[in-house]
Amino acid sequence: MDKSKWSANNNKTRLAITCIIENLYLHLLNNKQLETMSRIIIEYNPQLSVITQKLIEENITPSMSSNDESSHQYDIDMVAELLEENNRIDDLTIINQYREDNVNYIEF
Repeated sequence: MDKSKWSANNNKTRLAITCIIENLYLHLLNNKQLETMSRIIIEYNPQLSVITQKLIEENITPSMSSNDESSHQYDIDMVAELLEENNRIDDLTIINQYREDNVNYIEF
């Protein structure tokens, strides 16, 4: 195969691959599956009241703990649900802002 045919075939292959990738991206975007491919965001030491922190510690199993057990991570959606059930409106406002910022976990 001469160079011009190889180059033309190579360009067609690149174009086909680019189209496949773009279609896959659009498919994932339309089906909200890109969210599962994103990074996990953790808010460290959120500005929550001591009472709310205690409420979380007593009612939600941590998703992860540090090796020395000095800090724990909690799923932000579970935290929001707990705060709503217990009328912790001021702290719920803070948590909802984190959720809008795509935070997945809080850690304290």
